[in-house]
Formats: sequence, structure tokens, C-alpha cells
Amino acid sequence: MVQLYSPATTPRLEYVLGVIFRDHLRVPYRLTSDRDDWMEAEGPKINYSSEKLPVGLAISPSGILSERYVPGQAPLADPLRGAGPLPGGGATAVGGVHPGGGAASGGHPGGGAAAAGGVHPGGSAAHLAGAATPDAPGWPFDLFGAVFYLLSRYEEYLPQALYDHFGRFDPAGSWAARQGWLERPLVDEWIAALAAELHLGGTPAGAAASGAGAVNGGVGRAATSAGPAGSGFFATYDIDQPWCYQNKGLTKNCLSAGKALTGGRWTQLREQAEVLSGKRRDPFDNFSWMDRVNEALPETPVYFFPLSAKRTVYDKNPSPGNGAYQELIRAHAGRYPVGVHPSFHASDTPGLLASECAVLNRITGLPVTVSRFHYIRFRLPQGYRLLLEGGIRADYSMGYGERNGFRASYSRPFPWYDLEKETTTALQVVPFCWMEATSFHNSGLSREAALAELQGYKRAVDLVGGRMTVIWHNNSLGEEARWIGWREVYKDFLKPFVPTLPS
Repeated sequence: MVQLYSPATTPRLEYVLGVIFRDHLRVPYRLTSDRDDWMEAEGPKINYSSEKLPVGLAISPSGILSERYVPGQAPLADPLRGAGPLPGGGATAVGGVHPGGGAASGGHPGGGAAAAGGVHPGGSAAHLAGAATPDAPGWPFDLFGAVFYLLSRYEEYLPQALYDHFGRFDPAGSWAARQGWLERPLVDEWIAALAAELHLGGTPAGAAASGAGAVNGGVGRAATSAGPAGSGFFATYDIDQPWCYQNKGLTKNCLSAGKALTGGRWTQLREQAEVLSGKRRDPFDNFSWMDRVNEALPETPVYFFPLSAKRTVYDKNPSPGNGAYQELIRAHAGRYPVGVHPSFHASDTPGLLASECAVLNRITGLPVTVSRFHYIRFRLPQGYRLLLEGGIRADYSMGYGERNGFRASYSRPFPWYDLEKETTTALQVVPFCWMEATSFHNSGLSREAALAELQGYKRAVDLVGGRMTVIWHNNSLGEEARWIGWREVYKDFLKPFVPTLPS
């Protein structure tokens, strides 16, 4: 049992310890404010105080875990001073470029951060540089405070937070992106180094996979071991538009044909005619092939369906009353966990998200407990509170729509901490690190570069026994002209750790 000493116990400290020891490392721990009791206790020790004690790993508090959130104000403490990758600790290259090439300067959440330390995750535990006594090693920064800052998404609450033209938190304003570390699951790396320092034997095999299986919606299989080649991979699918031409009705198809005709897009006209006459499969209808791939995956994927009743420039799903669309949703709900894909304005329109959840419930006859916001458009804390009010228990939106990477610097599911209310909630946050649409539309990557990027993220999570959650769309896995070859990207990525794949 890990023995932790802190003069004060706060909701923030309890939250962080639960994530690190209960959820991630899965080891028992005990927190006490009785120094003498702690000194006499058996087991690995952590001294989370400013006191100089002769035993235990010393982690000096920055003070952020003793503060309370004040709207419109930055924290008084600086939990990221000195925070960064630990030398030798999980460094990897994403897309062939080393992600740790950022600044190595000073450490306020609004500025740079210096790399420090010296432990390789899973390796022998050399004493870490930092505040320490001659007999007790010290951690180079406030580990618990830094983890809290990143997982709570404190920077998204700050008055100087940047937002893009969609009203989403801009990755350019994040600490990890500014330092060049967005592609690294730093929190996973730190926890692995902590486990090595305490001689805990590292992360249990399969902990990342089985831990997330509990939030997959209760349907299908969840991996309970590391699987082939470590397999910490989890696929999710957003079904923004299930069909390009089919099941859209005469009016929409006539309008589409008219635009293609006036624009001289003869290939599109021919394709539309062949699909509607039954001579060719709809280019977005790749569900049978996806089913065959899913059968070979170590975990059952999750599908997200949009249920917007109003068609907008951003919401182009079929009407929820469309019979073919309802049948498609029901068919998938019988095989996979199915979640709601809240529409563009659902995160800031009272009642809209709950209404869309109710529609999905009526179609499937099943509780709706998982979600991912369309366009990854949400703000904290309002968006997550709406999810909880709507009965959602796991959300898969923790990532960026315009840049791939680890938004919370963490690869695994974790409970959401409501910063304004200073409480741990029942909502599980499931981060994703990669989306094909981001590689294609925002980064402008070729198929070869996108594959290298995917493989880089896989290496990053494998180094720390983490979890790689990705997003694909049905339309990118077929024969639409602009997406030709991306199915092969998916297959080539899966081949090393998924033994049997369909052609």
C-alpha cells in the first residue's frame, strides 16, 4: 500500500490521488495528515508537503490543490513550474518529428516549462532531481498539482483562454501545444515514472484497455489483457452522413444533381445515377466492411449518430424520422455501443441535447449514456453539465477538431472534475488523440504522412501502456474521390497488431 502524507486533505488532492493510484496504477493507497503515523507505516511513501522528512519521495506542493476556483482569475499557484517530459521517460516521435522540440524555459501555465528529472517509465528508479533531503529523493515539480491542472482543463477556464471561430478552445492556447508536447501523453509518462520510483512494478497489463471497457456503453467485448503487440487501441466512428445519395428523397437528390450539372461535375452525376439505379454502392455506405474490421479488433468500437431535427450548414444528418436511418441506427445498436452525436448548437442550447438523447432512446429502446459533440464543439463546464443532466455517463469529446494530440495530456478515461463546483462528477471523460478528418482537412497530410502520424501516436501510448482512441467517419473509408486510399491507411495501421483483416 502506498502511504501518502499531506498536512491537509482537499477535494482536489483526493481527486488526483484517485486517478493516479486507484484508476491508473490500480494499487491501494492511504492518505494521512498524521506525520508520525505515516513515518511508522509500511510501504512506499510519498511526502506531499514542504516539510523536509528523512524518508519517502518528496513532492513539494505548489499550492494549487489547496486553492478554490475563482471565476475570471488564474490560479495563484503555478503547478507547471518545472513540469515537462522526464529525460528518457517515454519520448517518442509522431509522424517522424520528435514532439519534444518545444521551449525549455520557465514554467507558469501561461508560459514555458523546463524538462527535469531522470526516470525512464518502467525502468530502474534513479533518484529524481528536485527538492529532497540527503536520505529522500524529490520530484522535480508538483506532480499532483500538474496532473490536476491538466485533467481539470484549468486553462480552458482562464480569462485569457483562446477560442476559435466555432467557439471551441483553441489548441494554440494550450500549455502542451505551446511547449511542443501536445503529441505526448505526458500524464501517462509521469505516472509511469512515479510507479518506477516507488518500485510499484509499472502499470498492470491491460489496465488501460479494461478500464475503458467499462465506459463503452455496456455492449460488446472489452479487452481484458494487453492483447497482440500491446494493443492499447480503441476505434470510434462518427456517422455524420450515412449516405451520399441513398435515402435522401427526391428533392435533395434533384438539388444535388442540379448543382453538379451547373458545376460541370459529370463524374458526380454519373455516380449519383448509378447509385440511385442500384448499379453501384453508395460511396458513404461502408458499414459492411466496417463490421468485418470490427470483428477483428480487440475491443468493440463505439458508433455516434447525430439526431439533429433541423438541417443546418453544420448538421447534415438524415431526419431522425427517416425510416432507413432509424433502421441503420437500430441495426448498429444491436451489435455495438451506440452514442448520441449532439448537434452543433447542442452544447449551448438548453434542452436541445436532452431532446436529441430522447430521440435516440426512442429509436433504439436503450438508455443513452455515451456521447461525442459534433465538431468537438463544447465549452467547460456548461457542455459537460448538460451531458450529466441528459443522463450521459461517458463522453468522447476530449480532443481537438483542428489539431491531433492529447488535449488533457492523458490517454486514458478519467472522471471529470467540475472546477467551479470543486467536485468530482460521475462523467467519465474518454480522450481521443487522432481523427482522420483533422489529418486530411486541417493538417493537409498525405496518406503516407497520416499513416506515419497514426503509428507515432501508437508508439507514444505503447511506451506507457496507455490507450489510443481514434475517430474515423464512414465516408472516409469508401470510394468517395477525395478519400480514395484512406481505407488502406486504416488497414496498414492495424496490420501489426490485428492479425486478420478483411480486404
